Amino acid sequence: MRIRAGKPENSRTVRQWALRGRAPKEGATPSYIWLDGNRNPRSIYYLDVDTREMTPEEMAAFQESECLKAERRKERMKELREKKISNSVQ
Repeated sequence: MRIRAGKPENSRTVRQWALRGRAPKEGATPSYIWLDGNRNPRSIYYLDVDTREMTPEEMAAFQESECLKAERRKERMKELREKKISNSVQ
């Protein structure tokens, strides 16, 4: 496993693999970890050989969580627009 040394080309984050219908295998070792300025893990990457096809249940759960995130993002944007409009009117 490498930490901030140079991400392998064929590695992706868990979410990036999930978008492709794949998930990390049980016990898979990350190939690369990107740390933030405080040395906290920011992104964890896995190679393609360390992933497997997602089950239909896993895929459904992932898609549902993505929809919920999108809805929350839309609501936040709407609130920010309304706040901006109300501040500009005053």
